[in-house]
Amino acid sequence: MKVCKVPRIVIVEADRALAFMMAESFTSAGFKVVGCARNARDAIELVQQHKPDMLILEFDLEGQMNGLELVAQIKLRHPATRTILVTGWDINDIAARIEGVHPDRIVRKPFMPQKLIEVIEHAHHRASPLPAVAATLPPPPPSFHMH
Repeated sequence: MKVCKVPRIVIVEADRALAFMMAESFTSAGFKVVGCARNARDAIELVQQHKPDMLILEFDLEGQMNGLELVAQIKLRHPATRTILVTGWDINDIAARIEGVHPDRIVRKPFMPQKLIEVIEHAHHRASPLPAVAATLPPPPPSFHMH
């Protein structure tokens, strides 16, 4: 039997109550929450310090950078870190804002904690199909054309 390691998670959420609820839910599910941040700057520090497997983040963050910009920074510096964007924004609106690097999954608010836990498990194990609450964005178009 193959034993998979427990995913190490950083949560980036401006709403303290929601961040606390997610941390409690993830810990109860057996995941290891290594830190919480309210803005991109603190999130980048946590990721560099703890090297988590996964970043669970909101689109609207405190500070200068939004969640998509944070995803781009994390993927540039730590490409193996999986990212799950949790947002109340329309998924099509989010998809229209993405240039190049995109989150591994998007989960719409409001969500049930168990559904988010399932999305994390699938993303961590790279399993398919995904629960209905998640959306996987198509890969960005190639930046070059072959002739």
